[in-house]
Amino acid sequence: MSTSPSGRRTGVRFGAARQATDERALSAVPPWLVVVPGLLVAGSESLLAGRGSMVR
Repeated sequence: MSTSPSGRRTGVRFGAARQATDERALSAVPPWLVVVPGLLVAGSESLLAGRGSMVR
């Protein structure tokens, strides 16, 4: 695999910057903030599916 040194360097830099951003975002968001909406969505979807056409 032959890649130009400059291309490889920018790729590494972008990857590192993106990883740092992801880690910062993950550390800023508490786990329950991700879990709770997921549970709410799953619960409301199951309720809608259970009610069927009564909702509409």
